[in-house]
Amino acid sequence: MNRKIYENLDKSLTKTIMELWTDIRESVFKENESLAEFKNTKPDELSDYHYGLGLYLRNNILIPDSEIYLKFIENGILQRDDMSSAMLILWHTALQKNN
Repeated sequence: MNRKIYENLDKSLTKTIMELWTDIRESVFKENESLAEFKNTKPDELSDYHYGLGLYLRNNILIPDSEIYLKFIENGILQRDDMSSAMLILWHTALQKNN
């Protein structure tokens, strides 16, 4: 996963992504064990979530013309794969900081 994408997000987009975290955490990580597994994943292994959670994000959240999709476009991030990667990295980083 490309950390440079994550590092260049503006504050507005970062805030929007973090606002989604509560819903994602409750709908996707229904069991505390799966949330702990995500939290304890090594940063270089986050790509393991590309086809699971990443696919969910791309199909349900990052819909063309949605607010968050358009904010990513404004930030120069044009590919939904890159968008979902940035979201995963941001959430993972936030979990690590709360450790």
